[in-house]
Amino acid sequence: MAVAKRRVLLVDDVADVRFLHRLALERDGRFEIVGEAADGAEGVELAAALQPDSVVLDLLMPKVDGLTALPRIRAAAPGATVVICSAVRNADVVEQAASLGAAAFFDKGDPLEHLADLLAGPTD
Repeated sequence: MAVAKRRVLLVDDVADVRFLHRLALERDGRFEIVGEAADGAEGVELAAALQPDSVVLDLLMPKVDGLTALPRIRAAAPGATVVICSAVRNADVVEQAASLGAAAFFDKGDPLEHLADLLAGPTD
């Protein structure tokens, strides 16, 4: 019996970053990318419509940034695990993201396999 793939929404204003994340996660085999958004406002809308299992959320984006979008995404898709993905990493940002409901923080400089492991969770 086939194992269901985790449905992932990618939210990042840089199309090349979304492309790399899509490529890495689909290649991993445990994930299906169900949507992509270029800013936090679009991410909230897609999270509500798609009800993904996981959301990869950038911090620095136009219109609505990641920290503003995070609680809105959690409210729109309460079952989704949100992983913050950013090159901006300091203790204050990580703590604020966690307090708003982020499950994990992925540094854009880390290997993409690490992102897949964060999204898969401890049971996979």
